[in-house]
Amino acid sequence: QRKLEANISDGMLDPAGIAIDNENRFLYVCDTALDQVLVYDADTFKLLRKIGTTGKAHTLTTPGDFGSPTNAAVDGDGNLYVSDTLNNRVEIFDADGKFDSTFGKTGDGPGYFARPKGIAIDADGHVWVADAVQDRVQVFTKEGQLLI
Repeated sequence: QRKLEANISDGMLDPAGIAIDNENRFLYVCDTALDQVLVYDADTFKLLRKIGTTGKAHTLTTPGDFGSPTNAAVDGDGNLYVSDTLNNRVEIFDADGKFDSTFGKTGDGPGYFARPKGIAIDADGHVWVADAVQDRVQVFTKEGQLLI
């Protein structure tokens, strides 16, 4: 077992959720104040890149940018799923940080979000999303099709 001796704070302002990509050795940190996901080397803790554009003050943004990203999860293919809380959607990026797609939109019916926060991906690749305002968890395919 490797001994960790580091305090990771480079580039952070208000870190919230984290995810680790064990295959590609990335540590993802969702920063709600910066409206970005910070990507670190999981072994050296060096800041590698930032996903999203900072300085938008949580305004509604186009896909690929965030309004208070709160949590992240990595699937078996190394794709990053981010709960984009103030934009009421989930955004998907490849392992290089390139925007791929998004699903969800503002609303209160099945498949809609009102402040998605928690996110997890199970062994079958299903995306589980916890919605803070609607007090529920919904399950989607990795393409964003609602299952339950």
